[in-house]
Amino acid sequence: DMGLSQIAIRDGALSHPMAFTDACALGAFVLGVIFCAAGQKLHNYALFGLTMSMGAFAMILLENALLPDEALVSDELKLVLALVAGAALWFVTTQAEHLIVQIFGAAAGMAAGSLVYNVAAHLALVAPEYLVAMLAVGGLVGYAGAGYMKSGAYIVLYSIAGGFLVMSAMSYFMWKHMRVSDGDLWLTHIASPARGIDPSDGTNVACLFVWLVCACAGIAVQNSMCEPEGRGRSGNKM
Repeated sequence: DMGLSQIAIRDGALSHPMAFTDACALGAFVLGVIFCAAGQKLHNYALFGLTMSMGAFAMILLENALLPDEALVSDELKLVLALVAGAALWFVTTQAEHLIVQIFGAAAGMAAGSLVYNVAAHLALVAPEYLVAMLAVGGLVGYAGAGYMKSGAYIVLYSIAGGFLVMSAMSYFMWKHMRVSDGDLWLTHIASPARGIDPSDGTNVACLFVWLVCACAGIAVQNSMCEPEGRGRSGNKM
């Protein structure tokens, strides 16, 4: 029976937790909390984590789009390649920090496109080729729209990115250790043609709600910490 075999495979995977992916999920959670609570205040240090996160997530989206067969590419390999891509993006942005907002816009657009695709894939049979199209359209729209972000842009960036990391880490631990979720919103599962995001799943709704709360709280908290004449201690006025 296909359903029983899938449950057996899932339980088998859960009985052998992988330390590397656990560490990545924990790191994502901690980094997300830091972004929401004090990303702007710690801008000179947090910028490294922000660019690493954007590059890593963009790489995961591309991996899922180009290598949809999860049996061929493990989560560990995806995460290792993602971290390498994140480090490369950080190096590039150290030479051109002004591109951060546009790069984030593109990454956010790709994320939005992937979420729309995953929900559509769950509700109906959608060809994997549409994922590439959704990523491309989302990335272009996000890149273009980022040019309108002005005052407080970094506060918004840190808060949204932080909330997303917290949400994804929660989805991972609810799947891997609590066994109450399929982990639809974990970083390597988002935008995977082999998976979908069930909008009626209470754990998915709870994780998305946490993202919204973290993002809003991050914006409110960091705005209250800002110096009157600028935005934090980065030395750059928005």
